[in-house]
Amino acid sequence: MVEQSGQLEGYTAHMALYPDQKIFLVFLSNIESGLFSRVPKDLEAGLFGGDPSSPPDTQPQIAGNDLLAEVVGPHFTPDFPAPLIFAVRDSRLFMHWGEVPISRPLIMIGKDRFFARAEYGTYEFTRDASGKVSGLTAKWDTGTLELKKRRP
Repeated sequence: MVEQSGQLEGYTAHMALYPDQKIFLVFLSNIESGLFSRVPKDLEAGLFGGDPSSPPDTQPQIAGNDLLAEVVGPHFTPDFPAPLIFAVRDSRLFMHWGEVPISRPLIMIGKDRFFARAEYGTYEFTRDASGKVSGLTAKWDTGTLELKKRRP
């Protein structure tokens, strides 16, 4: 297989050539999400008889307004140049990276723990000794980031 992928704010593309099977695959999308990393594997599963990925089974819980208010705002890491920003809309938690206008909804799955279906990622907020939200651990199939909350 020979492949090439690309991403631009709001758009993703993946091309793959399978010379032995004489298949050329082109995937273009106007949806940017963490699921893009799964596209090649899932398309191969569809083409060659495998099983595509699916999100883990989650049991959504109701997030209280106090918790939502605590996590709102930017979280930073030296590993990535843009902050991860959390906001509340219609009593639901959303996140987005820096100036990227695409917000991703989050589902509460445990105390201080949220799941993003758009990327199969989890976001677990951490607390300091006084119980205040001080940061979070973000986990995806491609890795983990530790972020700190900036306080005003």
